[in-house]
Amino acid sequence: MSYSIARYEFKFPIAGRTSLTIAGAHLNNHWAKRRDIAKDALGDLLETCCTHNVDIIGCDLNQAVALRKTHRTSPLFEAMKKFCRRHSVTSEPGYPYVSLYGQAPGDCCGFIIMPTSSINTECVVARHGWAPYELNDLGLRRTDRDAHYPTHMWLRETKRKYRRSADGWANDVAKKVKQKKEKQKKKLEAKGAVEEKRWAKKKARKE
Repeated sequence: MSYSIARYEFKFPIAGRTSLTIAGAHLNNHWAKRRDIAKDALGDLLETCCTHNVDIIGCDLNQAVALRKTHRTSPLFEAMKKFCRRHSVTSEPGYPYVSLYGQAPGDCCGFIIMPTSSINTECVVARHGWAPYELNDLGLRRTDRDAHYPTHMWLRETKRKYRRSADGWANDVAKKVKQKKEKQKKKLEAKGAVEEKRWAKKKARKE
């Protein structure tokens, strides 16, 4: 398992946060196929990320996210379950780490939100997924199979804060009321013009 960890400070809040700690990790394909070794490697990664207060892990875990015929869960699921039990935390409801955020079917790249991160209470995953492309789009040959789908994950603040002043809201309300009155006035004027034209035609016929 190889990984790196970096902390990013924002000049202005993004999704309600002023900083984010991100880890990038890659599990060797050879060892990812060995279930016990993969679980231990992922366990060590999660513990290290917890120590450094990592929020999100962007990773390529190869077979560690795959389900085998002889097992009902993946090494990632088992490692995360053990980690959550050890630290008395719960994973996100409805998402027990059976896959990665943004993971394409048949691929092994995506994102993990650490159960110990404040993102779980401060943010929600607005959307996530991958960019579908053909090998020709990247200039690859048919025999090239080492490319992965680019993945993405969008976060937004759980509770959006509107910092409008009372005067600002009052001006908006007054503006909407004025627009409504002007619209009603124009509607009445248009209706009056139609009625006036109709009566003028009727009068002309009588004469």
